[in-house]
Amino acid sequence: MAIALVDSSNGADAVVAKGNIACMADLKGKTVALTLGEVNHMLFLFGLEKTGVSPADVKITSMSADDAGAAFVAGKVDAAVTWEPWITKATKNGGHVIFSSASVPDTITNSVAVHRSKLASGSDAYGKFIAAIDQGVRTLRSEPEKAYPIIGKYLNASPEDVKGMLGGDKIYDLADNKQLFGTAEKAGPAFASMKSVVDFTVRRACAAAGPDLTGYTLYTTVEPCPMCFTAAWLARVSRVVFGCTMQEVTAATGGAQRELAVPARWMNESSGAPVDLVGGVLADRCLALFSPA
Repeated sequence: MAIALVDSSNGADAVVAKGNIACMADLKGKTVALTLGEVNHMLFLFGLEKTGVSPADVKITSMSADDAGAAFVAGKVDAAVTWEPWITKATKNGGHVIFSSASVPDTITNSVAVHRSKLASGSDAYGKFIAAIDQGVRTLRSEPEKAYPIIGKYLNASPEDVKGMLGGDKIYDLADNKQLFGTAEKAGPAFASMKSVVDFTVRRACAAAGPDLTGYTLYTTVEPCPMCFTAAWLARVSRVVFGCTMQEVTAATGGAQRELAVPARWMNESSGAPVDLVGGVLADRCLALFSPA
């Protein structure tokens, strides 16, 4: 689980294009270099969505973000989704930015993540680590000329280059984290951003798997409702593994979270072609997610 957000791309990832391509809509029929399934692909799809262009209207060639930038500078593609230093190199060689991560703030993030089982035992160390990060951020903001050479030492870059790189990066302190994470009563914007990333990942996985999910296992915290079970069954999912039952969740939430009282077991037995249905896996931990804090 993420316990702190370190930074997010705020222009450091971008779609660069030739001078005759003024905007994302002009990419129809053009060749774009990007990394399929990675964050630069997600950024590209966000840009297309904002302008109403279908991904099918663009010719995509997959390669790393660095290779995409190099291919653009070499004139091998019409556009590329890349990062620094290739954005700067592209703009110096006749290209320009037509869409960047600055248009989708707090989405492409780096975080401090720990295993949930280690959180309690290491809370003191994690707290000190985050405090150290916060101290570094405060130094960067208050004494940037002192911080740039230190950062450059680890990036093998000059202080001036570090300054340019950080111009497209939004670095968070503790106060920013509190605003982004929100409270137990009201989630902050970080959760919506993460949902967009998860949605992208799920869509990519579904596209790669195709409509027939024979051989796949679906894992879920709660047993699937009739609609979800039917969707899994129609997709020929071979195995469904869940934690707690719908009845247990309804009881734990005092009826606030409820579904049709049709057990997945009954749906499975009535299907004529039952899947391998396994329930009760880590049931207590799954049910705890629905219990009042």
